[in-house]
Amino acid sequence: MNPLRNQNINYRKGWFFVTFQVAHNKTALGVVADKKLTLNALGRMVDENLRKLGALFPELVIDTAIVMPNHVHFVVKIESAEHDLSWFIGRFKSFTANQYQKMAKAGECVDIGPSLWQGSYYDNLVSSHDELENIRRYILRNPERWEDDRFGPVTANVFGNVELLNGSLAAFVASDTRDNWRAEKPHLRSVRELLGREPIGREAPLVSTFTSFEEQGALARRLSERLPFIWVDPAGIKANLPAAVRAACAEGWGLVISPVPSGTGVNKQRAVWCNRWVLKVALRIYVGSIKKGGTLETLLSPARRPGTHDIGNPRHGGRGPRYWESSA
Repeated sequence: MNPLRNQNINYRKGWFFVTFQVAHNKTALGVVADKKLTLNALGRMVDENLRKLGALFPELVIDTAIVMPNHVHFVVKIESAEHDLSWFIGRFKSFTANQYQKMAKAGECVDIGPSLWQGSYYDNLVSSHDELENIRRYILRNPERWEDDRFGPVTANVFGNVELLNGSLAAFVASDTRDNWRAEKPHLRSVRELLGREPIGREAPLVSTFTSFEEQGALARRLSERLPFIWVDPAGIKANLPAAVRAACAEGWGLVISPVPSGTGVNKQRAVWCNRWVLKVALRIYVGSIKKGGTLETLLSPARRPGTHDIGNPRHGGRGPRYWESSA
């Protein structure tokens, strides 16, 4: 018997508020940015199957539900079922876990390991209509509350020329690792060679978190050619910034900004927050190698617009570059 279950509750009949987490609390099902939820392919699969439960099991009514980036909330009504709540949740988690493994094997989502879900779940017997209404509101407000009190403005901490923020910004985003990038583009000797082939506006400040291998290469090229840049660091402005970055900031063609003070450290949701800001402020977006099913791919889905440019990435439609003329 699961120790989280209350022995005094009949789990075969009643209203229940249920929550379960992604394994290791991974942000694997989507992202929340600007208080809006965007599910990725894995999150959409989970959401679709959650909403099908009532059709599969007539004794269940899924009342209110939401799939969040790292957890699932729902209210379910069980009407004199042969099986209890744990049985239904077990079937759902097992089926979606199998689907996840197929998707991960096919490269359709991020591989977070052998398990999609944490082993157990949390439940609460809903005992009144007022409690039910409160829980419904709580579930529906999850995306809007996701970032509450978590992050300050991305420009809360600055070092360098803040006037660069007033320019027509170009963003560069990429998320694949060094090994994946080299495997995908073995004919290219360096990121600088990749970026050097494309007309990233030389006069426009290039804004990025400069976290991934390709993004770091973009920063190195900017520094070597004395081109303006804005480094959005989700971990806080480093006390030991590279000398070249410090010099660029002192000379007025570099800027480092962060929503948190120096030494705060890495936080996944803050990184999402910063990448969303990068995509939001840029007039043009340049996209390097993106991890399939990852957070950045999910963020890019609603951000695709005129002015987006995939830099010769086979995962985005072929070997050659593609252009969209900016409407701005």
